[in-house]
Amino acid sequence: KTLRQWLNHAHTQLFYIDQWGNSPIHAASYVKPPTNVIEALFRVGRALWKHSSYYRRQSTPLWAIQCKDGSTPFLVACSTGASTSVLHRYLDEIEYYIEQKWVHHPHLARMLVLEPDNLGNSPLMGWMDYHNGWVKRQLEQLGGGGGLTRNSNAHNNSHHFFPRGDQTLLSQPLSDYWNLAHRILLFATMNIRPHSPPATTPVLLHRCAAIAMYCPISLMEWVVAPHSYDSEGWIPADLSAATPDSCGKLPLHRAMEAVDSVSMFDEEIVHHGADFDSGAEYDVASHPINLTTTPPAEIPTAMAIVTDETVCPRHDAVLYNNPKLEKNRVQLMKKMLLWHPEAATAPFLNGRTPLIQAIAHGGTWHTMGYKSEGGDCGKDHLGVVQLLWGHAPEKITEIDPVTKLYPYMLAASVPSGKNNHGLGRDVVDTIFCLLRKHPQLVAGALIGSNSF
Repeated sequence: KTLRQWLNHAHTQLFYIDQWGNSPIHAASYVKPPTNVIEALFRVGRALWKHSSYYRRQSTPLWAIQCKDGSTPFLVACSTGASTSVLHRYLDEIEYYIEQKWVHHPHLARMLVLEPDNLGNSPLMGWMDYHNGWVKRQLEQLGGGGGLTRNSNAHNNSHHFFPRGDQTLLSQPLSDYWNLAHRILLFATMNIRPHSPPATTPVLLHRCAAIAMYCPISLMEWVVAPHSYDSEGWIPADLSAATPDSCGKLPLHRAMEAVDSVSMFDEEIVHHGADFDSGAEYDVASHPINLTTTPPAEIPTAMAIVTDETVCPRHDAVLYNNPKLEKNRVQLMKKMLLWHPEAATAPFLNGRTPLIQAIAHGGTWHTMGYKSEGGDCGKDHLGVVQLLWGHAPEKITEIDPVTKLYPYMLAASVPSGKNNHGLGRDVVDTIFCLLRKHPQLVAGALIGSNSF
């Protein structure tokens, strides 16, 4: 056969889709494959891309193809108990394609490790849900981590605890799982460049916050658990949550600015009244740490951030419009506020408090799509606005320093962009609940308030 015929045959086999919507690499990843099986598939995939410019232009990389339910092979491998060596091999392959310049958007390729399926389940969520019970028991034996929470948004996997007799996975030390978790966090947050050692608790907490829509809460709890890694890098959760980066952002701020992989490269989402200067290049050297939020002197500055907007989009371009992913953001923010309640009043660089910023980003009082008659709700339907109001109720009467609007007015002014899937009811519900908490705002009767 000619090389072209061989490549065509290889492409047909590699990208064959069965009746369930799975490709060969999906099927292999599902059954806890040996590393050499994944290695063989990747080698054929590399040959296609190396020797055929046509397939480089027309085909998706083998590690990026999605099956019928939107799952990538990496998501399948994470969710079904593949070994850490197999998962590391996936990361190695993505890095190889980046090094060869076979992908046009390296940062988007790295975000693939977070890509959720059609139900909103991300690789990290599936991986932690599968291993959470065992990790929890290991940490308890070491004296920490007893408070790990199972992620409610992850795959409904009956193997929440390791299946009995699965000696292959149980033989791996906890450090192997920690090293993989650390690498995935680093892989997905290359825009965060730490001054201090990369495994210190504040740095890792900021990394979790940067992917708040995809990071399972159990992983964030593992990050701050004692004995998770070198004891010299461990700092208690309350101090880590109070540690800002070089721009003065706390982990809570970073979690509120986290975007999904689709919006990361969407330049058309711009908010009414947006602070456009916030997207300009930020001179870290001339903006020292905000001393009002800096923890004790022994806590190092967490990191500096890249100002390239293709990596770290302007926070005025963030729009909360994905109900499934927003629920995960709220859960992480709730835990951060438990560790550092004062973060609810710490302003952003544009002067907005977290409550005002959440409203400007389209945050809602209840979870998106929740049907209620107004008022408070159970923890399962807590929206980001209600969460922040609960920690700083006095901020509900503050005027937005950017638009000069009251919070309920700002909620009404948030545009419904092309990614906002008919959330009008949620907006009305948020306005109603804000006014219900402070009805005097309707008449403009606040003492010392400006006229409308």
